[in-house]
Amino acid sequence: MFRRGRVWLGVILVVALALRLIYALTLDPSAAYQVGNEDSGWYLEVGRQLVLGQSPAPLPTSPLYPLLLGFWQIVLPPDAAVIAVRLLQTLLSVASCYLAYRLGTLVWNERAGILAAGVLALSPVFIIEAAQITTETLYIFLLLAGLLAYVSGLRVVEAAPRPYKWFLLLSAAMLFALATLTRAVVLLFPLGLAIHLLMVYGWRRGWKRALMLLVVYALVVSVWTAHNWIKWRRVVIGAEGFAAFAFLGTSEQGWQGFEETDAALAEEVPEIAIEDYNAETQGQAFAQRASQRISSDPLGWLRLRFSNVAESYLQPHGTTYFPGESLKALAENWWQNDRTLGGLAAVITGDAFWPKLLMYGLHFGGLVLGAIGMIVALWRKRWREALPLIGFVVYTTLLHLALLALPRYIFPTEPIWWIFAAGLVTHLFSLGRNHRGNEPTRNF
Repeated sequence: MFRRGRVWLGVILVVALALRLIYALTLDPSAAYQVGNEDSGWYLEVGRQLVLGQSPAPLPTSPLYPLLLGFWQIVLPPDAAVIAVRLLQTLLSVASCYLAYRLGTLVWNERAGILAAGVLALSPVFIIEAAQITTETLYIFLLLAGLLAYVSGLRVVEAAPRPYKWFLLLSAAMLFALATLTRAVVLLFPLGLAIHLLMVYGWRRGWKRALMLLVVYALVVSVWTAHNWIKWRRVVIGAEGFAAFAFLGTSEQGWQGFEETDAALAEEVPEIAIEDYNAETQGQAFAQRASQRISSDPLGWLRLRFSNVAESYLQPHGTTYFPGESLKALAENWWQNDRTLGGLAAVITGDAFWPKLLMYGLHFGGLVLGAIGMIVALWRKRWREALPLIGFVVYTTLLHLALLALPRYIFPTEPIWWIFAAGLVTHLFSLGRNHRGNEPTRNF
């Protein structure tokens, strides 16, 4: 099985690379700079200014991805820089398929790892996302790499050389730090891993590992903190903007785009200048106004937050990349106003129906099967390997109960859901095969 599994893995990775290259190279690189592409245009401009030292104010986001974009813009012409970033992200996305394979193998078995890698390789949203000038592809790669290093360290036998054990732990700490410098939302997750180390090894053996993890993690993240203090005299841990997202989480309007959101915030918080995003008083004003809203109606805020997170889970990320009306809107309209075969045919023949349907199927399949798979993994006493992955899903969900949630922010949990979904599928398949093998032979 081992050799055949490696053959399947090789085929999956080659297919993943081909699909991503075909999609990425068909896109117009100059479109990334257009005003309508808010995220990509903003990241490209901020990255260029950051590398050239021309940033007019502290960066309101984590620096690693803008630095990557800025580097390629310095060494290559504009269009070639975008192509280079897309090619790099293609490789990172394929590498993420391999990391999912390794994690699935560690938590479950090789069959589960191959299935998880196959789903990520063929999933339209991962193919599309690798060509977008956004942080998701880099963030997911660093996250999965950090989890793999951490879980691999748990599986190292006691007789293994001590430097190798510490190398895996230190690698995990540095990878999670780089993930934080890509998307600051993962800032507090290593604290959960430190608690997990105490659960696995006990206080006597675990506290040194937990301390080493947190110290190395903090040292790497503090490089950006030191930069902001030296240049701007501002204390920035990971990134700024948490207060603004907490404020947006108190509004039913949520995120509407940069200009629309800035206008709404300017109307709500007139005492600050929205264009001066990094003014020291702005974060305080956002936090104060968010606190006022929450304290005035705490139950309403809780309902809003749970509703926002639920909607973000129920709406797959990536469907907006396709043209035409929303598949969900078409289906709802057919169910409420039509319910005829002709109307159903119109829905099926709508713009990008089948890719969107595949996205919905993989998304909800991953959520349902993954949730059951998490329970089965814990029931089978694989909690040492499973808890760090489950913990990231729980951490992301709880964090966005306090901050604004969007499908894009929930999307990095999708590989984790599918690692457990693949484990469940292969586990059920093995049970069924064993059951058939134990059936008595009939005599005819």
